[in-house]
Amino acid sequence: MHVETFVDAPTLERLVRQLAPVRIHMTPPEEQERWVELEEPSLCELVPERGLRVVTRGRFRIRLAGFAPTFRIRRVQLVLEPLVRVRDERAELAFAIELEGGDVARVPRFLDRRIVARVNAALTPKDTRLVWGFAETLSGSFGLTPRLEPLDRFEVEAGRGKVEVSEDGVRFRVGLDPELTRAGALDPGGDLEGPGEPRPATSELLLPRVAMETALEV
Repeated sequence: MHVETFVDAPTLERLVRQLAPVRIHMTPPEEQERWVELEEPSLCELVPERGLRVVTRGRFRIRLAGFAPTFRIRRVQLVLEPLVRVRDERAELAFAIELEGGDVARVPRFLDRRIVARVNAALTPKDTRLVWGFAETLSGSFGLTPRLEPLDRFEVEAGRGKVEVSEDGVRFRVGLDPELTRAGALDPGGDLEGPGEPRPATSELLLPRVAMETALEV
């Protein structure tokens, strides 16, 4: 059993344009002295099997040789890449940012390459915290109505995850392992409704099932 979501290319571009301008702070304790600031992109395009490529401009600050100067970026090209990884035995969706190249004002070419390498090292998912722990979010345990004796709980465990990037959009699929638990054995001689309680209508008995099916479809 699985749930799946698809975000098409126009929606992704709209979200990225709403994101800018943005300043990405790097690792503490120097986050105020190490950041990348991006303006509204001039180009957004999907790269199949990789991620979303963005071309924009902006500024950045990074500590070099005891100084933390601010540089203007005339043009920068980066890729936002979604990937599924496992940390602490839990699956999560992380977004890695890779700076492919840039044109930094008043910086020699050899230093430009070193700066790109330093910025990339600081833009890992761990440092930017662009991570969604979907396995923990989508897993849960829900109590069932006492009318369904002796059923006790509906439990679902999210495990497997897969993300696919195509020229049309990004598809994310999560595997779910559902399970029903029982509080005990059914007493064939017992009164399921209890003394003096009317038997519920058929529609009432079906309500828990309908609610679960709707939640799973959403």
